[in-house]
Formats: sequence, structure tokens, C-alpha cells
Amino acid sequence: MRRVLFPLLLLVPVLLVAAVGCSDSGGPLEGYWVGDRLTFQVRDGRVIEPGTSKISCNGEDGCFAEGNRFFEDASFDIVDGAFGGSVEPPLGTVVLTGAFSTSTYAVGTYKFEAADGCCTVSGTWRAEFFKPYDEPDTGVDTGHEDVTGQPDDQETEPPPDGLYPPSATPEQITAVNYVNQIRSVLGLPFITEIEEINKAAQAHAAYFELHCSEYLNSQLSPHQESQAWPEGFTGVNHPDRMAHFGFSGYAGWEVMAFIGDPKGAVDGWMETLYHRLPFVNPATFELGYGMVKGGCYQWSTGTDVMDFSTTGKITVEEPIAWPYDGQTGVSPSWMGYESPQPPLDKGQTYPSGPVITLTFPGSSPFKVSSHELLDSQGKSIPHQWVDPSNDPAKFLQDTVSLYAYDPLQANSLYTVTIKGTWKSEDREWTWKFTTGTAPPTW
Repeated sequence: MRRVLFPLLLLVPVLLVAAVGCSDSGGPLEGYWVGDRLTFQVRDGRVIEPGTSKISCNGEDGCFAEGNRFFEDASFDIVDGAFGGSVEPPLGTVVLTGAFSTSTYAVGTYKFEAADGCCTVSGTWRAEFFKPYDEPDTGVDTGHEDVTGQPDDQETEPPPDGLYPPSATPEQITAVNYVNQIRSVLGLPFITEIEEINKAAQAHAAYFELHCSEYLNSQLSPHQESQAWPEGFTGVNHPDRMAHFGFSGYAGWEVMAFIGDPKGAVDGWMETLYHRLPFVNPATFELGYGMVKGGCYQWSTGTDVMDFSTTGKITVEEPIAWPYDGQTGVSPSWMGYESPQPPLDKGQTYPSGPVITLTFPGSSPFKVSSHELLDSQGKSIPHQWVDPSNDPAKFLQDTVSLYAYDPLQANSLYTVTIKGTWKSEDREWTWKFTTGTAPPTW
């Protein structure tokens, strides 16, 4: 049976502020602005070409809708440092308000109502001035620490030679070696990079960049291709593209990022919940990586695609934790940059603490009876719990997850304890990790 997963990761460099007021320095700077929910440009006293992301809602009877789209023809006048208005794509109505607190920061609100009325969602957005129009794009600093806790300093088994095909590019070699460095820390089998999947991933990265305008003006997922855009087409979904290039095994997951850098993309995927799954799953067997420099979105500098295959042979006996036991340098917070975005209880907002996962190998049933996150003083930390029974995205099949509602303290020790039954036995899993330096606060 093919196991197919289509999450989309958005890596966005953002500095956030909480204050709202009139802008200084004569108004907001002209150029590109990037935010957690809203991306736009400022030109001639107007907000133009807004793009919304990570906005979705769930209604009754399984209803799901999302308001993720760029609106190239939309614009709003900036009056006394504020703007507002609505846009109405086929999927529903998005109402936006905003104000520039300084010349480089803006905050505001959004409300999305699905076209069929099945659900609504509202919240706040924050954005930072990214670059002026005449500044060359030299790359995006994602601000992420190495999620493996500086893996080059770990005493791990180096990936052996021969895990990539002779045709692999330097970027493809970097990608598979870095993934296997992480898996070595976790005691997982190495993944082999194969030519057929490399070709499929590379072709899709190129296709997405080539048809950027079509993607921005349609509702098509970046993970899919359209026969209506025939140039470079190799298959609607990633299993089709893998088969197109001669792959005959079992297709697994596909993940995408938009920075054009193999290590940066893997670090970003590992910080998330859903995109982390193929990297820590013992059933992951082979992979391929493709990368194109460019930048379809205003804030992006390229497209990264990684495709995986799966195997039924499981050689790992115990569940896999991330962060792993003894890991250091773990980022104290996570901004929630993932689509679909993992859930938070009502009233909670990102940033949260880092995403903590425990992945169970094989098909043996498991049931968790309790879960706890403790600080260095033994104090219990309130947190979000997500498992296969309450995951709205339905991606968690053999993984459970928790993340603190609020960012953790920097340079501090934390303990995770999960109790339950597995393989018809009562079990307890306890491990510790240490956070690194706190990210900047704004």
C-alpha cells in the first residue's frame, strides 16, 4: 500500500513586534514585507499584492477550508499608518486590517470565511520589512539553529560512502549525508539516495519555479502538477513523478521548502511536526532531493523538494524521540511555520515551545495514558498534545507529539515522560534535552 503525505512547509524569516501605532521615519519603508500570516509590498502609500498563508479552519461534518493565496490585483491605501479591506477569492473572503508600528514593523488582524459558510477563523498577523525593491536578493537567513544540536560535534557514525548515485550533484550529496547524520544520532538505518527519486525531486523543483505565476494564481497545491501546464510536466503527484523516472518501489512522503539550500531545508523540516515524520521514521528507505535557486514567493530564494520511499522491514526495537535524549542546543521556541499548521488549544498562539515527538516503529498498537514536560525544577509545563486520535491533519499514524504553549527558557534542562501500553505491556519513556540560546525577542 502506498503511503502518501502532502504537507507544505513555508520557511519565512520574520521579526515580530507586539505594539501598534503610527509609523516613524515618515511612514513604512517601500519594498517587500514578510510575515507569519501576511506577505505584501508597500509602494506609493499603498499596500499591494498581499499574500495570505497558514490560514485555515475546520467546520462541522469534516469541513475544511483554507485562505492561502496571493492577490496580485488587490491593494489598500495607507492612511495615518493603517490600512484595511477585504479580498474575495473563490475559496472565501479574507478581511484584513493592519497598522505600521514603525517604519519596519506592522501588525494587524485577519478573518477568513469559507465560501460555502462551513467555517470561519480569525487571528492576528505580524510582519517585518524584508528588502527594498532595488536590493539584490542575496539569500534568506532563516534564523534556525542546527536542530541536531550542532551534529558535527556529536560522536556519531559517519555516513558511509556509496549512499548516493554517481550522478548526484553536490547539493544532493549534502542533503543525503545530512539526513543520515541525523539518523545516525537516533540509531536509525541510513537512507540511500537513488537517481530515479533525485530526478523526480529535481524535476518538480524546476517545474514549480517555471510555473510560479500559475501556482500563485490558482488553488493548486505546490505538491501537485497540472497537465494544463505541460512544459516540464512529469506527473500530478509525487508517486507519479517517481514512477515517471523509473522508480518501482513504494512511494512515501514528499516535503517542500523554499530556500534553495539542502541543510537549511532539512533543519527547517526537522523543527516541524508533520514534515519531521519521514526523517525519524525507521520505515523510510530511500530518498531523492532536488533544488532550484530562484524564489517564487516574495520571501523565498529557491525551491527544495525531497521525496521518500518506504520499506516494510523494520530493524528498530524502541520508539524514536526527537529531541533525542541528551540533545543540546535545542531551540527554545517554534514559530509554527508549517502548512498544515499543527493545532493549538483555544486561546493559545504561536510561538510555542519546540515540537517534541515520539515515533513508534512497526505496526504494534500503542496507547498513551499520560504525558508530562518538566523544567529543571520539576515543574510541569502546560503543553499541547497531538496524537493519531486528535490530529486534524490525519498525518500522525505512529507518532505522538507535545509542545509547550509558551517558549521554553534558554540554556535549560527539560525532561519528557510518556507512559502507556505498547506491545501489550505497560511502558514508560523518559528522556532529557537542553535548550540553547534564546532567539531574539521583539
